[in-house]
Amino acid sequence: MALSDGLAGGTLPAPGLIEVAGLCGLISLRPEPITTEALIARLGAAPRIATLSAQTRGKLINASEGWWDRHEIVQSWFEESDSAQELLDQPRTPRALESALWAWLERRRDW
Repeated sequence: MALSDGLAGGTLPAPGLIEVAGLCGLISLRPEPITTEALIARLGAAPRIATLSAQTRGKLINASEGWWDRHEIVQSWFEESDSAQELLDQPRTPRALESALWAWLERRRDW
């Protein structure tokens, strides 16, 4: 969905996304256009959220501003660095590149 959104907006995917997707076995990954409303409707909590008042939904949205500080995982959703790009740019066989990528990610786990 993010790929489709980027294509519609004329922007390229995040650096390394295509390579990482391929290494993770997501070779059939294709852009899927979808509206925000349709994406939300696919969420398991969508029916419960739909029953909330507008005020309660607004409070949830406002509370999400602090997620960065309360949930460390949010800070690690994306990894882009010179060392990551250098790893992906090195000529290797697909299997060697996959092994090197997983080893590099493991070293970054604490971060």
